[in-house]
Amino acid sequence: MNNRKGTLAVAIALLAMVMLSACGGKGGGGSEDEAAGAKEVRVHRIGEAATLFDLKLTVDRIERTGEYNKQVLQPGTEFVLVHVTLENAGSGTRKYNSSSFELLSADGKPDLSVTTLNGEGELHIGDLAPGGKISGILPYEHPKNEAAMTLTFRPNTMSDQTIRVDLAS
Repeated sequence: MNNRKGTLAVAIALLAMVMLSACGGKGGGGSEDEAAGAKEVRVHRIGEAATLFDLKLTVDRIERTGEYNKQVLQPGTEFVLVHVTLENAGSGTRKYNSSSFELLSADGKPDLSVTTLNGEGELHIGDLAPGGKISGILPYEHPKNEAAMTLTFRPNTMSDQTIRVDLAS
């Protein structure tokens, strides 16, 4: 009986150590990215080119406005027009799509894209030949007076790799 209590105590102690090591320590309780050993993500700035999957992205400028293409704003928001240029830096044709972009607010949630079919100058969907270049507008509805904005570009939906551009700078 005494031997049984000792074995039970050792088993409980081992179980407690396993549980504590799983909850704490380096990497414990972290995100999936940390657990997978993800690399640090570089954040780019307006005017700085960044290339991923042979598509070179440059955010040329941003524009804040209360009116855009007869769209109606939600209370407490404004339109943010992100002017971008995409260039095919590869040797094959590359597809692009405005849905590969997201504008993130300070809370990390994506803003509402207000892309319209008749929006003149908007970036939509298409193919870029090698060396080809296209510029267009990505319109979003963003909280008014909130400076924090990050544009993300994920050109390959089969990959989690993204380009991040800080638009507050």
